Amino acid sequence: MKEFITILFQNSLSMSILTLCYAAAWHTLSSRYSAKRVYLGWILIALGWFFPVRLLFDTVFIFIPKPEPDHFSPFAFVQSLSINISDRYMSPSPFILAWLWILSGIWVMGILILFFYHWIRHQKLMQTIRRWSRISNDPEMFKILKTLKEELNIKSHVSLRVCPAINSPMLVGLLRPAILIPDISFTHQEWTLILKHELIHLKRYDLWVKLIILIVNLIYWFNPIVYILSKASLLQCELSCDAQTLQGCDTKQRRQYGETIIRVAKHGIQSQTACSTTFYGGTKNMRKRLTLIMDIKPKKTGTLILALAIAGVLTTGAIDAVVNTIEAKASGESTEVTNPNSGVDKNNEKIEKISNKLQNYADGKSEAHSSSSAEKTVVDTSQSNVNTNKQISHFEKLLRQYEQSNISKLN
Repeated sequence: MKEFITILFQNSLSMSILTLCYAAAWHTLSSRYSAKRVYLGWILIALGWFFPVRLLFDTVFIFIPKPEPDHFSPFAFVQSLSINISDRYMSPSPFILAWLWILSGIWVMGILILFFYHWIRHQKLMQTIRRWSRISNDPEMFKILKTLKEELNIKSHVSLRVCPAINSPMLVGLLRPAILIPDISFTHQEWTLILKHELIHLKRYDLWVKLIILIVNLIYWFNPIVYILSKASLLQCELSCDAQTLQGCDTKQRRQYGETIIRVAKHGIQSQTACSTTFYGGTKNMRKRLTLIMDIKPKKTGTLILALAIAGVLTTGAIDAVVNTIEAKASGESTEVTNPNSGVDKNNEKIEKISNKLQNYADGKSEAHSSSSAEKTVVDTSQSNVNTNKQISHFEKLLRQYEQSNISKLN
């Protein structure tokens, strides 16, 4: 339990710093870089909250090998001291354990309360949809939907339903997606923009992204930074969807798209759940959406944003991995000590073992040195013999040549 609470708070602290830094630069990034890449940056940060990245680093990159039991190494001495320190100082007291269990209970209760709150809201919306919605029988709408699916290369089935109980077009359904449209009349061009907006949400799996952000909110409900993450990422989701919908559109079409959003807003606020998207994103963010809709200045691709976001998430994981490694070596193999003098006895025993290992190590080195010297002598002797034999063969060859030359002279 202690390790789990430690991991939870470490990830919360490190990712809070990264989230605040990205949120501080958010407005500047939105004006210079493409909305899609800024949105991907928020997704990466949300994944950093969702996944314990430090475990990946702790397993793959930060590896401290344990020594063999029959060999001495400096790490064994450090490990022996760390074990003794953890035995005497790192064992949590019953008072601390009791508070850990209390905090864990409060944390679990907060998760359950928020879970049931969102679940009840979603169930109420789904009940309303099942009661009041009907499949659209407008052939023009189906023709527009089919054309847009082919344009966006969407193969999955998407149902189109009319629901008089809602005020804004919306997308629902993680496994069986459906586009819900209110009983409001729009022009052919307006319906095209509205349906394209919702289909882009479907193609980018924005409902699954919202589910991940909801889980992050449930796990870290005690941290107010996750609510900044939730609001900013959901707003950026709509901004990037608007930008992708209007890609290649002229100023007239962009103005028409903005007027369509305002027209939908006049019909009232549409309540949405964590697992749904709405065409109308709320009055607070409408000014920002309309400003970026009419912004036709070319934006940078934003590859640097993704690189910085990835580096930030991985850096927080590396920092947590170092902390976890140090704590694990200090307390991972500790045992609770009941006798206050047992630590001294253990130290004496370990010092004696280390002395014996040092002596054995020295004897082994001496024997190894003697053995290596003897082997070297044998090698040198054999090498000398080889050289001597070569010299003898050379002299014998010269002697034969000399004898042959003398015989030829006598003849």
